[in-house]
Amino acid sequence: MSPSELTKVRDTLARALSVDAVNQLGRDTGQAVRLRTVTPHRLCLAVVSALAGGHVESLADLLRAFNYHTGVPVAYKAFYNRLARVGFALFMCGMCARLIERLRLHKFETANPHIAEGLIWASLCAAILKRFLAHAAQRVGSGVAVSTRRVAMCAWHILEELVRALLRGVGLRGALRRGLTYLLANARRANVPREHRTGRLRAGLELVTPA
Repeated sequence: MSPSELTKVRDTLARALSVDAVNQLGRDTGQAVRLRTVTPHRLCLAVVSALAGGHVESLADLLRAFNYHTGVPVAYKAFYNRLARVGFALFMCGMCARLIERLRLHKFETANPHIAEGLIWASLCAAILKRFLAHAAQRVGSGVAVSTRRVAMCAWHILEELVRALLRGVGLRGALRRGLTYLLANARRANVPREHRTGRLRAGLELVTPA
């Protein structure tokens, strides 16, 4: 591992998610007027990490993750009020655009702002599809714990066949069966008990099993 490259990556991430910049974005979008306990920076990091690391079924799951990561006990009502503001949606949209711009995960070579914004949202659609496939695999697999991170890494293997079936209008069930079988074999969580002790599930999020 190159120490100099690691330093560059660290600096890039630190700038993109700096306390001052993220809190200012929260003020600019109306997510926060005064910086109290649920600051835009704390809220963004807690919510994004919870959605990325576990299955979130309710605002209570997000609140538990927030309290765990920040070490500050916040009441449900205060947390709810921050998310219920119109500015919350604008703030998260602004954060998405900021991360794509600053982290350069996928740079769109176009000077047209409408194309650039459209492709940003298309990237989010792709991420949502991958999360759906992860949760679908877990449901059809009788509660087998599936890693959303591993699905994100290997879902491209099955998306092509799913797209073909959707375009043709036939064969979707078979494509899903083959694709989900592949994910169940290749995207399982390695050690769920360990994740409850020391990993992403420490925040109190629970894996959801089929009813």
